[in-house]
Amino acid sequence: PKYLEYASKQAPPGKEGVFLGFAHINTFFAWIFGFIFSGFLLKKYCPEPTTLPDAIAVQHTQWLAGQAPIPEAYAHAHYLWFAYIGVGLISLVLLIGYIWFTRRLDARRMG
Repeated sequence: PKYLEYASKQAPPGKEGVFLGFAHINTFFAWIFGFIFSGFLLKKYCPEPTTLPDAIAVQHTQWLAGQAPIPEAYAHAHYLWFAYIGVGLISLVLLIGYIWFTRRLDARRMG
């Protein structure tokens, strides 16, 4: 709420809606990226059972019942979490870099 309040106070009179729309543009791109990225990861590591060949689909059903080993298509499903860890680490590094850069920029302006 404070972020949106700040965005609306930066807007000239009558343009508050436009500024609030632009304030949500980061959320828009995050949703688009997340939707595509998650879909790719799920398709690669956790495929829909109905799209599997019949033999693997039967093994999947037996695996769910505890009567067979996990099908090869799902054996590396835990790898998708490594992708999310990577996104988190990249975000952390970029945020630290942003803080470092803006502090140096502010120090130059002050000094």
